[in-house]
Amino acid sequence: MSATTTFVVNGRAVDVAAARQTRLADVLRDELGLTGTKIGCNAGDCGACTVLLDGDQVCACMVPLAQAEGRDVTTVEGLAGDELTALQNAFHRHGAAQCGICTPGMLMAAASLLETVTKPTSEQVEDALGGVLCRCTGYRKIVEAVMDVATTGAPVRPEAGHAVGARLAKIDGLPKLTGEECYGADLEAGGRVGRAQHAKPQGLRRHRVEIGDVDGFLASHPGIERVLTSADVPFNGYGIYPDIKDQPVLAEGQARYRGEAVVAVVGERDAVASLDLDDIPVSFTPIDPVIGLDAAMDEASPPVQAGREDNLLVSGGVRSGNASKALDESDITAAGVFEVAFVEHAYIEPEAGWARRVGDRIEVHVSTQTPYMDRDEVANIMQIPGESVRIVPTACGGGFGGKLDQGVQPLIALAAWITGRPVACVWTRPESMAASTKRHPSRITTRFGCDRFGRMTAAEMFAEFNTGAYASWGPTVSGRVPIHGMGPYRVPHVRTRGQAWFANETPAGAFRGFGVPQAAIAHETMMDDLALQVGIDRLEFRLMNALAKGDRTATGQLLEASTGLSACLEALTQPWKDALAQADTMNAAKPVTRRGVGIGCMWYGIGNTSMTNPSTMRIGLSADGRVTFYNGAADIGQGSSTILTQIAADALGISVEDIAVIMGDTDRTADAGKSSASRQTFVSGKATELAGLDLRGQILRLVNAGDDARLSLDGSVLTVTDGDTEHVPDLAGLPADANGDVLVGEGSFDPPATALDENGQGSPYATYAFAAQMAVVDVDTELGTVKVKRMVAAHDVGHAINPIQVEGQIHGGIAQGLGLALMEEYVPGVTENLHDYLIPTFGDMPEIRVIIVEDEEPLGPYGAKGVGEPGLVPTAPAILGAIRHAAGARITRVPALPHRVLEAMEASGD
Repeated sequence: MSATTTFVVNGRAVDVAAARQTRLADVLRDELGLTGTKIGCNAGDCGACTVLLDGDQVCACMVPLAQAEGRDVTTVEGLAGDELTALQNAFHRHGAAQCGICTPGMLMAAASLLETVTKPTSEQVEDALGGVLCRCTGYRKIVEAVMDVATTGAPVRPEAGHAVGARLAKIDGLPKLTGEECYGADLEAGGRVGRAQHAKPQGLRRHRVEIGDVDGFLASHPGIERVLTSADVPFNGYGIYPDIKDQPVLAEGQARYRGEAVVAVVGERDAVASLDLDDIPVSFTPIDPVIGLDAAMDEASPPVQAGREDNLLVSGGVRSGNASKALDESDITAAGVFEVAFVEHAYIEPEAGWARRVGDRIEVHVSTQTPYMDRDEVANIMQIPGESVRIVPTACGGGFGGKLDQGVQPLIALAAWITGRPVACVWTRPESMAASTKRHPSRITTRFGCDRFGRMTAAEMFAEFNTGAYASWGPTVSGRVPIHGMGPYRVPHVRTRGQAWFANETPAGAFRGFGVPQAAIAHETMMDDLALQVGIDRLEFRLMNALAKGDRTATGQLLEASTGLSACLEALTQPWKDALAQADTMNAAKPVTRRGVGIGCMWYGIGNTSMTNPSTMRIGLSADGRVTFYNGAADIGQGSSTILTQIAADALGISVEDIAVIMGDTDRTADAGKSSASRQTFVSGKATELAGLDLRGQILRLVNAGDDARLSLDGSVLTVTDGDTEHVPDLAGLPADANGDVLVGEGSFDPPATALDENGQGSPYATYAFAAQMAVVDVDTELGTVKVKRMVAAHDVGHAINPIQVEGQIHGGIAQGLGLALMEEYVPGVTENLHDYLIPTFGDMPEIRVIIVEDEEPLGPYGAKGVGEPGLVPTAPAILGAIRHAAGARITRVPALPHRVLEAMEASGD
């Protein structure tokens, strides 16, 4: 029953008429419009909804409204007055907010700490903020920011022409710090739109689906307007590849995995939110499922999809020389089989968005990594022209590949189109974890060889991937891994193969690395095996075999530039020697807790594999001197909007502050491609540079100025200074386009790559990132527990456009790599929340030192490449190598849970 509750919010008394058991988080967001308080789990697990209640931090999702009676509530909107607080400024200065979805919770927890401890230690910060999860930052920048609140510094403001290379604060950072940023769920507040909700088969099995009496259901459920089924979908299929649209929007006759959408219920928000899903007239009849790789590959198993009788989605590989013969003739060989489980993205923002029909067009506002792919998929599903669909990205609260596939997009678009009313959908945390894609489970069989001097001779790798019920990114993963499977080393004889298999399990898609992290665990264990057998230091063994400029890869591609692995390894040499010496000292007395040091290397092809990979960018200049950057690249927290604006500013020759940015709106920007494969800095960055140079050239020609002329903006006045002469072009006299721009620069870039032949020969990428990471761990040899103490990460990024953003990406990658190595394992139906599925917290993170190596890439913007995925790839191998060094445990299945560490120790006899 509704009652009036009186309390104070951000210094203002409020009276709220609502049920006393209503969650405080819902009241703040829906009744008071304070959407800075985020909801990531509604279970008190993630801490995104942290607010202060009488000065103490609480999870607002776990506080009933009744407990706020007569009390004082402070949200992120109440932190600052006319100016940011010192805490918010510190977050901005240090790059402590990436996607920003956890930032309000972090700020409120930190504010509570700082009320009692003005100069906290690292341990105090970690303890006070430990209840708030972050999936992006790796936590270190947050700790640095809270400890640096007393510093009265301002964010860097580079002069015109000097933005590239500057430690510039995020240009979109302030709204993330004040609670003003708008995410996919934030326009749902106030009851302006309804909610679409999914009904799903319970349990882990495959089901035959039958829809019952929908009319009767509607008649008995006031407030529910429509139940959408597969019959309402004009083209009931979508998928990443143009020729593979195998995943239905709503299940048609059969649900192939737990979590598959079957119906969508549309109605008033309260009616939909209170609906018991068991009331929906859907019946499920179990069918024998295909679970796991062995079943998928068994010829006796039924097909998961009709027409795929053997359950094989795709197979591909690389062949160079005669690997089998070379291995048989090698002085030393090593072999192994390595397994990785499902891994969940665990972005703190679940899938969310809203849509509305505008005449004969549909407009979708959604948290996404790929606006133009969304546009094309929605258009195809609805069977309307692409230009009839507008995608407007909201802020994205983390993606990591998981928001490349369709989530809420087709459902809200269809519902809004059919009903003529705005429709929103926000997945719950269990719904997100059950329905969204995962990292591919894998089984990788390897055999590597070298001569007695330690020179690599041959490598074989056969990788099998469980792609789940639908294709998703299976072809990409199984195609990328064979190219990278031998590691970043000179190997004259190579045979690799990747295969993706269907099973009745959660679809596996893109997750920060497209299978390369799984492959790196295997090839780096092989390198350790060989180094130990030869008797060469593990770092030195890698250094003597490292790819270098002038080498050819296993695909026959000549590496002509920017091949910085040796430089990365050399940068680690002294930290490596110091850590080994410390470990020897600590372990001399054979203590229960032993210290280990490990190393992992990686290479990563930037952008799409062996296919076109274009981006187009535009920069406009209006008659009143406004510069607008029409940027189609979705910023999912990785900082692409800031990076690309720095590039635009230097190419044009003006200050970053003079540029307004429109991000991702498909009506206003060109297609910049997906925010995936670490491609935006390299590909869209080059397109941005070309667009800036194009506009600059037009301006200079307008006044007949030389190439060295300087541009400056003072309000609406553009001045061109050419030597001692100043020109003020008459922009008002030029015709304007639909955006009000009188001059528009455009740049397009499609990095050169070639398709691979039947032996996997060709040039699949234009450039590669390289890295080496060192891990120091302590292993409790009685319990099998592992604590990562320190990471040193050396990354060749070509050129660091923004070192803060580079460091942040590496920190975040290390956190996810640590989770992959030690704790993360998604089990359908079991770990569908953030208390059963564990991700790293403040307390799990080690000290991290980042070493930026700049071996410039001539094709890239100002020499830059990418770092989004490379930050993660070598982390798990380094940690696993350190566990082995400490305790003799050679881990072949991750995560390395305590029982697996103990089993591996027993197997080694240590």
